Amino acid sequence: FAVDLDPNADALDRRLIGRDSRKKLTKKRRWLEEFGPVVLRRAETEAEAKTVLDAFFRQKAQRLDALGITNPFALPRTQRFLREAARSGLDRGTPALEIWALWAGDRVAAAFGGCSDGHRLSGTFISFEPDPVMMRSSPGELLVRDLVRASCQRGLASFDLGIGDEGYK
Repeated sequence: FAVDLDPNADALDRRLIGRDSRKKLTKKRRWLEEFGPVVLRRAETEAEAKTVLDAFFRQKAQRLDALGITNPFALPRTQRFLREAARSGLDRGTPALEIWALWAGDRVAAAFGGCSDGHRLSGTFISFEPDPVMMRSSPGELLVRDLVRASCQRGLASFDLGIGDEGYK
């Protein structure tokens, strides 16, 4: 999934997502709001990045374990690398690895890490809360939609989730 962005996030949203799908996503957001206010935020401090990365590592471990897949994110060197990339440049507002989270109340419903050159945001990982009640709201899909909108609003030219055939792409 890669898309050229439009400064008008609403127009892009209508172009990318059909009317019925937009209605379903609105309903799913209401479900997620049962956990508290739903908000997309980029980690701006080391503490915020740590909190979101901790949630990502836990979510990814549960997901990959359920699928019987070896978890490359469990390796200490992988975790150190991602944590350092999230810290590098954070004090200047330009982290090497941007860490985003879709929060539902005080819970990280979905997490995203990506790199930006100021023109494009390219995803490197995504996870979502495996809680069955929370999963019915498709938090990963909501995160991607909100992230595309945020990328439009910050003036980026393109957004890329990389290869794969997941539904949210």
